[in-house]
Amino acid sequence: MIERIGIVGGGQLGRMETLAAKPLGFEVIVIDPTKISTAHGDIPSSPAAQVGAEQIIGNLDDPEALQELAKRIGPDAPITWEIEHINTDELVRLEDEGYNIQPSPRSLAIIKDKLTQKQHFEARGLPIADFQTLDDEADFDSVCARWVNFITKSRTGGYDGRGNQVQTGQAWHEVLDHFYELYGPDAQLYAERTVKLQKELSVIV
Repeated sequence: MIERIGIVGGGQLGRMETLAAKPLGFEVIVIDPTKISTAHGDIPSSPAAQVGAEQIIGNLDDPEALQELAKRIGPDAPITWEIEHINTDELVRLEDEGYNIQPSPRSLAIIKDKLTQKQHFEARGLPIADFQTLDDEADFDSVCARWVNFITKSRTGGYDGRGNQVQTGQAWHEVLDHFYELYGPDAQLYAERTVKLQKELSVIV
C-alpha cells in the first residue's frame, strides 16, 4: 500500500494536495525553500508544511534535495510536483533509476519551455496561435511587419502573466531591457500572435 506522497514544491497547490491526502492517511513530504530563520535554526514554513506536510528545505532545482526526497519516499510511492519550474533532468534520472515520478518528467521537459510546447502541439496537428522564435532583432522586425497584435513571451519561467509583454510599439532594445530585468541576459524569447477568444476551459484530470 502507498503510504506516502512526495511533492516537489510546497506552495498553494502543495497545500491543497496535503489537505486532501492527510485525511486519507497519507504522509506527505515536500521540497520547498520557504523557511523562517531563527537563532536555533531554520523552521520550514511553506504553505504545505503549515497544514501537516513534512518539508525538506531546499530549492526546487537542487539535485541533492530531489535525491533526498526520492530516498525518503521510496521507489514505489509516487513523487509529483506542483510547479513546472523544476529540475526535469534530475527527475528523469530518478525515473530511470526506478522511482515512481508522476506525471513523467519527460512530458514536463516538453511543456516547461513554451516554444517546444508549441512546436510539440503543432507537430501533432493541434490548432494553436501563430508563433515565431525571437532570436534577434531581424526576427522581431519580421514579426512586427506581419502581425498587428502579438505578445512577446519568455520561453521559460513564466506564470500568471509574468514573462509576457503585450507589444504596443516597443523597440527591440526595449523588449530586451524588459526581459533581461526579469530573467537576465540569457532570456530566450518567442512571439505569439494574439487570437480572439470566445471562452477559456480548464481541464483537470
